[in-house]
Amino acid sequence: MMADSLADRVRDTDGQRPAGLAWLIITPEGWKHRRVDSLRLDSGDRGRRRMSIDLTVPVDGRIGWDGTPGTTVIPLAHFDKGPLRDFDITDADGRALSVLGLTDSAVLALQVVVFLLQEIDDVVVDEALLDALLGIVMSEASGADLANDLYCTGQFDGRPVLDDGARDRVGLVTWTLIDDLATGYFLFALVPEEFQGHRQVVKFSTYSTVEDLEWLSVIRGSLGVDPAELKIPVNGIGDAESYHLELHLPAEIECAQLELPAAGHASGGRIERPHGPVPHVHGSYPDRRFGTQSKDAFTAYAALTTTSRGTSRVAAMTAVVTSAFFVLGLTLPGAQDVLRTSGDPSTLLLALPAALLTIFLGVREHALASTLLGPIRVVIGACAALLALSATSLSWGLRDPWFTMFWWTGLATSTAAAVAVCFGLLLRWLRRR
Repeated sequence: MMADSLADRVRDTDGQRPAGLAWLIITPEGWKHRRVDSLRLDSGDRGRRRMSIDLTVPVDGRIGWDGTPGTTVIPLAHFDKGPLRDFDITDADGRALSVLGLTDSAVLALQVVVFLLQEIDDVVVDEALLDALLGIVMSEASGADLANDLYCTGQFDGRPVLDDGARDRVGLVTWTLIDDLATGYFLFALVPEEFQGHRQVVKFSTYSTVEDLEWLSVIRGSLGVDPAELKIPVNGIGDAESYHLELHLPAEIECAQLELPAAGHASGGRIERPHGPVPHVHGSYPDRRFGTQSKDAFTAYAALTTTSRGTSRVAAMTAVVTSAFFVLGLTLPGAQDVLRTSGDPSTLLLALPAALLTIFLGVREHALASTLLGPIRVVIGACAALLALSATSLSWGLRDPWFTMFWWTGLATSTAAAVAVCFGLLLRWLRRR
């Protein structure tokens, strides 16, 4: 019954509004001048993606919204299927705007698809084809497989709904729009009618997460040897005349390179503010909305490392001092005899720097920062543990061969850590030059 009701609503149009919305969806660069996506990383796994679109709603009487007189409906953005968590939307003055619900948005989008099929592609949309489109669009999970079956075989759920002749007449724009609706939905916003013909800015934001980093790249990025690669979905790169991406990084994390997908005009993957707290890159992708594109065509890449300040510097100093302590303990004349003197309570003072260093091992931060800073915090923790164990070995009167084995192991471990961390600091300095 619900499918029948939705089908009736899709049919219940004179074709004027779908025609107006079709132009807005197909040619966003004609009225959306600039889109800025700003990804902010807070704490834990929480993040926020803030989007602002500089646009001029065309003067068009066909795109009014029947339910609310004096308002205009516009397709603002495309999102993957799933709830928009902690979502808000405002105009440039901070006034809240209304958006259509999932069902109303699906009906409007399907009306546009039916308009394109009938008026542009010369395909008759009968009940079987409309039911198939409804099934693809209203599927709870991604309907990409269903859309692909329709594209390749003209069938839906094992039933033929498009003959070969009709399937060949369906244009690339229509197929791409069907695929968009199979994997996501259009967010339709209701804006005041006076927006028409005037340049405006619409801002909206939602909860966002980032993908996990590969563990090998995390180690290299933490030490500063080679940046770790973070993949950032940028599904909206073709949704405006120009696209801008900003990345607000947590403390002690910096971006060595921020790169948009290839084939964009004036993109080039360059950062306008290298090594700054807010790396920025822009490009223009007028043809990215339509065509056979891989997932990489909608993925940006950020090369991240830890900074040479803060925890990295503490790790370097800690490793160097710990290594020097073991070197002096093994090489200074008479040092071994003094160190072997057990029962000296002053040796417990070696545990003091170990205790102080642990304050760097746990703070409230974003999971990305915690991951990247993890390996150099392990260095600090290991050096703290070596100092504490050395104090224990002296207080308890550890004897050979265990005493010598422990001190040579401590020397090798702390020296390797010092070399790795200091080498990373050097590479960071060279990359900045």
